[in-house]
Amino acid sequence: MNSGFASTGTQSANEFNAVIRNVYERNMKQWEKWVDQTSDKKCRMVQEVRQHFKNGTQLNDSTIKMKL
Repeated sequence: MNSGFASTGTQSANEFNAVIRNVYERNMKQWEKWVDQTSDKKCRMVQEVRQHFKNGTQLNDSTIKMKL
């Protein structure tokens, strides 16, 4: 039985990326507006995530462990 992100390795990373991409695409317009209106550190993390999806690249541990 697969319990979401309890799986390990590439499958888990792919599941994580699929969930994040889905959330990103559903909320892109609000995120774009919010990102453009603030320079908060968390906003810069959102900008980094946004750029990954625009580039079609996957998130990895170094991307996720951003300085907050």
